[in-house]
Formats: sequence, structure tokens, C-alpha cells
Amino acid sequence: MSMVHETCRMSSLKETSPVTSLQTLLSQTRDLLSLITDEQYTKCTASTQSGTGSHIRHTLDHIQALLAGRNGNPIDYDTRERNTTVERSRMSAIDAIDLLIKDLNSLSEQDLNKTVELHLLLSPFHPRYRTTSTIGRELAFVMHHAIHHNAIIAMLLRNLEVDIPDFFGFAPATIEVLS
Repeated sequence: MSMVHETCRMSSLKETSPVTSLQTLLSQTRDLLSLITDEQYTKCTASTQSGTGSHIRHTLDHIQALLAGRNGNPIDYDTRERNTTVERSRMSAIDAIDLLIKDLNSLSEQDLNKTVELHLLLSPFHPRYRTTSTIGRELAFVMHHAIHHNAIIAMLLRNLEVDIPDFFGFAPATIEVLS
């Protein structure tokens, strides 16, 4: 099913689960990665110091941090390992995406309302801010965060003359207005 059709199908549901929405977004990202070369995946453009791989790694790190918090560990989006295999290898990224899609299946409807603790670095000069949220709310956050990085990825790849699928990197509200 094409990304446009999947997007339309998802928007036609009366209530969309943040789990299935994120899984759909990850599937669309995986599909895009299957269309590009390894060189395009790691290429930095003249105007940026990061390539598609850096943005993919960053996005997946956020989802992994959230999933690590489902068992009572604080969620810390700011402590991430840089320059990993996912950042350098398109196939490693595809494998990591497939694993995350599968891992998201372990979340139940009850899990979405589970309270989690967040440790957020709001300033490099102060300790982390501690607050609470829910898994459902954080799923919505990481999904919107991923969409914004997908928009950057789309711009990077267009600069490399890659044909980007319609609506890739568009927020659901934008797609809704354009439909």
C-alpha cells in the first residue's frame, strides 16, 4: 500500500491509536530508506553537517528512550549515543525500524495511560528538569518529533535529487488541510 493511501486510510479511522500511528510513520520511513542508496543515506549537503542517517538515528533514539521508560526507568531523550551503526548503515536503520515496529506491539491500551517520569535537559547550565507524563502522550511527542525530522530528511534528499513520496514529512494536521 502506498504511503498516500496508508495516510488516507489512517485518517479515516474514527480514533487513531498513537501506537499504530507511530508504526505507520516508521513503515513510511523504512519504505523511503529502501528507495535510496547507502551514499544518499550518509551524504551531508553543503548547508548541513548531518545527513539522513543522523536524523534517522536521532528519531529512533527518541523512540527507544520512550520504550525504555515503560518499565519504570526515567525517560531521558537527551542521553543518546552518537555515530552509531544506524547512523552509518541504511540496512541497520531498516532493521532497527522493523524491531521498533515489533516492539511497539507490546504496548497495550492500558500502557498508554501509564504514568512515566521524564528527565529533560532544558539548559546545559542546570540539572535536568524532572516531570511526569504518560506513555500515550510521549508516543504522540516522539511521532511529531519524527515527522519534523522526516521533513528535514525530505529536504536533504531532494537536494540529492531523490523523488520523495507525497506527504512524507508532513504533519497530520497539514495533510488533513490539504486533503
